[in-house]
Amino acid sequence: MDYRDQVHKILEEAEESLRALVTSAAAKGEYDAIVELARTARAIEALRVPGPEVSSETVTAKLAANGALSKPSLQAGRKTYPQFFRADEFLVKVGWSKRHRAEYEHRAPRPVLVALVSALEKRGKHTTRFSSDDIFPLRDSRDDDIPGYQGYVCLAWLAFIGAVERQGRQGYRIVAKRPLRDLVEEQWTAVPER
Repeated sequence: MDYRDQVHKILEEAEESLRALVTSAAAKGEYDAIVELARTARAIEALRVPGPEVSSETVTAKLAANGALSKPSLQAGRKTYPQFFRADEFLVKVGWSKRHRAEYEHRAPRPVLVALVSALEKRGKHTTRFSSDDIFPLRDSRDDDIPGYQGYVCLAWLAFIGAVERQGRQGYRIVAKRPLRDLVEEQWTAVPER
């Protein structure tokens, strides 16, 4: 068996495993996961189609075109959503409204992000699932409720940077491999300014 045959077999097995994951996700009602898994399965299927010898750049381009190398997002024109920026001490999320067919923008002051991280750290274990009801409403330093949309902007950013993972309808789970506060501080400086 030459390398091409081995690669074909590996891709076939990967596709089969993804089908099993889709079935499992469907049984659990994890619809976001189903979409992501299906996109990845399509990318693998595209790689299995026999044809002329291809370079690694072509394979990477195929995976990217099928969305396997990016986080689930909506696309409008050539932009990918959501996008995150910093504007002074605000986290800015730019998204795409299907209904209005236009970009929208939500802003959250940095202290909201700090409050969210504190609330998540109080939960303790990284392996436990949490729902938004478990952490919202957040409270500011004067013990006032923080508007919900601001908390969701920060939660979306934490998911975007890979600190938390959405678990379908069951909520979220912290998946950061190191202290959340340290990761957030590091990633904050990497957010492009607007």
